[in-house]
Amino acid sequence: MWRFLKWFVFFVLVIVFLLTLGLGLAYFHKKEILVAANKELSKSINGEISIGDIDFGIREFPNVSITLSNMYLRGPQYARFHKDFFRSEKVFIDLYLRPLLLKEIVIRSIRVVTGNFYIFRTKYGYTNLDVFKSEGLKDTTKTSSPVLFSFEHVRLKDVKFLYYDSLKKKSIDLFFSNITNQILKTDSSILFALTGRMNFGGLMLNSEKGSYLKSKEADVAFHLEHNPASQWLTIHPSSMKFRKSKVDLSGYFSFATPGNFVLNVNSNKLNYNEGLSLITKSLQDQLNKYRIEKPITIRTRIVGKLVPDSKPEVDIKFSFINSNITVGKIEARQVTLEGSFTNHLDRTQINDNRNSMLTIHRFKGIIKGLPTTLSTTVKDFNDPIIDLKSNIALNLKSINSDIDNTRLKFDKGKLSSTIEYTGRLNEYLNPHTTKYTGKLKGSSTISQAAFQLGPRKQIVEDFNMNVHFDQNQLVIDKISMLMNKNPLVVKGEILGFVPFFLQPEKKGFIKLNIYSKRFDFNTLLVKKSKTKPSAKEQELKRKTISDQVDELYKKLEFDLALRIDEVIFRKIKGTALKGIVKLDGKKLEAKNISMGLAGGQFDLSIALDKLNSPVNPFVIDGTVTNADIKEVLNGFNNFNQTMITDKNLRGKITTKIKFTASIDDDFQIMTPSVIGNIKLSVKNGQLIDFEPLQNISNFLMKKRDFENVKFGEIKSVFTIRGTEVYFKKMEIESSVLRLFMEGRYSFANHTDLSVQVPLSNLKKRDKNYKPANVGVNTKQGLSIFLHVYSDKDGKTIIAYDPFKKHVKTN
Repeated sequence: MWRFLKWFVFFVLVIVFLLTLGLGLAYFHKKEILVAANKELSKSINGEISIGDIDFGIREFPNVSITLSNMYLRGPQYARFHKDFFRSEKVFIDLYLRPLLLKEIVIRSIRVVTGNFYIFRTKYGYTNLDVFKSEGLKDTTKTSSPVLFSFEHVRLKDVKFLYYDSLKKKSIDLFFSNITNQILKTDSSILFALTGRMNFGGLMLNSEKGSYLKSKEADVAFHLEHNPASQWLTIHPSSMKFRKSKVDLSGYFSFATPGNFVLNVNSNKLNYNEGLSLITKSLQDQLNKYRIEKPITIRTRIVGKLVPDSKPEVDIKFSFINSNITVGKIEARQVTLEGSFTNHLDRTQINDNRNSMLTIHRFKGIIKGLPTTLSTTVKDFNDPIIDLKSNIALNLKSINSDIDNTRLKFDKGKLSSTIEYTGRLNEYLNPHTTKYTGKLKGSSTISQAAFQLGPRKQIVEDFNMNVHFDQNQLVIDKISMLMNKNPLVVKGEILGFVPFFLQPEKKGFIKLNIYSKRFDFNTLLVKKSKTKPSAKEQELKRKTISDQVDELYKKLEFDLALRIDEVIFRKIKGTALKGIVKLDGKKLEAKNISMGLAGGQFDLSIALDKLNSPVNPFVIDGTVTNADIKEVLNGFNNFNQTMITDKNLRGKITTKIKFTASIDDDFQIMTPSVIGNIKLSVKNGQLIDFEPLQNISNFLMKKRDFENVKFGEIKSVFTIRGTEVYFKKMEIESSVLRLFMEGRYSFANHTDLSVQVPLSNLKKRDKNYKPANVGVNTKQGLSIFLHVYSDKDGKTIIAYDPFKKHVKTN
């Protein structure tokens, strides 16, 4: 044992002695070695090579290390282009000791520090690769091997590599921050393992489209295999790790004529924005309209030929889960998507935009508050054609968070909708599109819905809807509901309107037939809520769906044919209501409205303007024929006056009314705003317990019955100005007396009337007397004149007016 150790120590000492001796001799002959090295290397190049200094040492015992300083390599055209093919401050070369002892030089590793490689081709075809003679490195565009080194270990630190082809306008710009290349030779191939950090200045394959990997930094792990015999370069599973994403590579390049390649680029977690920064600007411009929040999984396969102007086949599969995305102005939330892309639909055609197709195999997400599933294909990327199939299915209560609940709030119900569209993608995504050249069709169903409407909180229950549509119209097959317990059935169509896209070309027209067996409008007269909306409610007012409804309302004109068997409004009860209602933006018109009312017939037209304002101008033009006056007065709340009410008056009324006014948010007529005319006829009239008439008995005919007075026909024309009603002389022929009246009646304590009582009334009338008019122009002989007016407390005063000083007319 001791003998073995002694011989081992002796062997080591011999090796150290020999190394020391060799290094000493090398240092002693350093200048001669440097000159010889420059001279020997010059034999294999066309141009100039220079090593500024050479040094020797031992970096890893027992191997020898050579350090070359200030080294450069120049091509034969350096004087013209002034570009070094290679330059470095330091090149470290490690040699195996054993071959060196046998007078053989076997390089173990090379380390280049602070250097650069610059390879170029001019537009005339010259390349500085001619720096190497035929036995050296050749132009990699020819059929020879592209491998430059055959060492076991190469390390590049702060080394720049630049390739520029002016002829083909291509370039490669790389910076090796710290790259290690392990090289392993086999019988048929050479294996390379490049690992470390590098910076990509850019890979430009087409100057018009820009560079890939422009100004990007990555940690790389490339595993390559080169087979000189077959002229194949295989990319075994490799990777590039960027700041937010990791990209995996694999494939091969065959350099044998005609040359082809297959490249697989995959990522399980690619940040979309970072992914955009890896591709050319032209592709970025196309994809910038899309935004994907969460990382995507992508599988890319590129197959092509290594010949000029050849466009490779590209196939991409991509997917992501539960991400928010934006496409143009369309936003979608919680999206799960699977898709693919190809640029070689027809293998007989060029692999370009026209031959490309994007397919969304599965989409599930929320678009504008609506849970949506869809599938689609997009072809011809120069002017994309889309084939879309979409389904929407949701619980209506789930979208309350996306709508303004002060205007609409769902309590229950389900919605399902299908949409199919084939046409140009640009018009589908353009929010200003008003007419589609593509084909659109679909249907929508709502079942068992219940919701509240507006600040008045109208309650809609048992809402069911079936509609279908195409690019020209939407047909309402049937809508049925209970609105505040009132049954409604709606059928009709919408014309000049693109369903679901809310952009009529000029105006959309809704034509509906609405039927109700019984409708009580009093249920709609709930006062608006005056409470100030909370911050959350104010935010909801900006929600997308509510905004869409507002936009829809502004751009549609409604034409409604109404039919209601029994209608109730305040105390009015009508029958067989029918007519046409038109709603155009801010104006509501009701035309040819008719119904049975108070035993008679009611016909009118109404116009209501400025619907968005708290005060609305109101125009009414109507007639009432042979209606019971007591029911009319009761139904219209005695027209907001107390002087003569449904408790006092009986008979059949026929009248023609035309006036303008304003109504408030609670559908109350604002009396001071009323301006109009009323032509009135009352037949079979009867006045009961009317105090002003009873007061006449204080002056005349005290023994006659003024508590229940029957009348002949009362006819007059009234002019209304706010709270004042003016009328010319009219005859009132009754069972107790005949009188004539003219002047002003006021709802605001400004009544001022002149009453003429002919003395012919002194003649006694029996109980069977039937009142008959004689006419206002008939001479009445001697008469008594009375002044009827209101005092400041609203009490009616009747005074004797012997000289007719208080005759008032309009």
